[in-house]
Amino acid sequence: MKIVILQFNYKKAIFRLAPFDVTIIKDYSIEAANRFVGNSLDFVYIDGNHHYKYIKEDLRNWTRKVRKGGIVDGHDY
Repeated sequence: MKIVILQFNYKKAIFRLAPFDVTIIKDYSIEAANRFVGNSLDFVYIDGNHHYKYIKEDLRNWTRKVRKGGIVDGHDY
């Protein structure tokens, strides 16, 4: 049941974000961050591992990718 709900929410997110220039990436956070050069993004939303070590790693890596004035947001941290 959980997989069905996750798939539904993923499809709903794609539908809602369709009018915008958005790319949803489903990957390990560090591998995904390595795809981008520094200061190249306006907004990042992270839904990753909720343990302190990984949150700290996500913030360290993703804040480098977001332009000054951009937003780094996330789930449950």
